[in-house]
Amino acid sequence: MVSKISCCINKTSGQSSVEAALLLPTLLTVFMLMLQPCTMMYTKIVMNFACSDSLRLIAFQGGSQETYGQERLKEYVLHRLKAVPHIDIFHVGKAEGWTIELSASEDGNAQIYLSHKVKPLPLFGGLAEAFGSFDGEYIEVHSEASANLRPSWLQGNYSDW
Repeated sequence: MVSKISCCINKTSGQSSVEAALLLPTLLTVFMLMLQPCTMMYTKIVMNFACSDSLRLIAFQGGSQETYGQERLKEYVLHRLKAVPHIDIFHVGKAEGWTIELSASEDGNAQIYLSHKVKPLPLFGGLAEAFGSFDGEYIEVHSEASANLRPSWLQGNYSDW
């Protein structure tokens, strides 16, 4: 009876457990190192779209931020930025965590600057300076856009048409 039992036992039955014990921490580390850049890239894309959409709104309103109102423009930008989750690896704080600076001149030039802070993951702290200014605790991510909303050949203003 002993010979039948010994022939059924696989001598490599523990090999997969050892391989998993070596491979799982490595895979989890690679996943964690990929997570932070992906979240920051998503936030940066949303910020870029918010910048371009706000410039488009200023252009639609006649090229002046006074037409639509500075506070309403900031509310519009904050509404666009609601796509960013309020989780520290995406964005620290709620609406008050965003820095929004809008400026538009009568000659049709408009600029917008957005910035916010991100708390890096523990494994990512050493590489944090590659993605923005790092103050030891937070990474500052910013996005800016500018456009000439009124071509030089255009005569009059939108109300004259």
